[in-house]
Amino acid sequence: MMIDLIIENIEIPTKQDGILLKGSLYYTNKKNSKAPFIIILPGFLEHRQSGFVKIFASETLLASLSIESVPIISS
Repeated sequence: MMIDLIIENIEIPTKQDGILLKGSLYYTNKKNSKAPFIIILPGFLEHRQSGFVKIFASETLLASLSIESVPIISS
């Protein structure tokens, strides 16, 4: 059985610092619409030891993302 997988590359701009997150959406033609998705940022989690990562995660990136209002820009 082979699944016809569609890959759509997306860009998610943040509100501050001009950071542009890049990712991909994976779906098939069998779905009527694209489902909501979750952004996973393992490099920016609090358990990391780097002081830069902790500051960046808490004050910049995660604070600037509003997941419910992030526009999706297809590339």
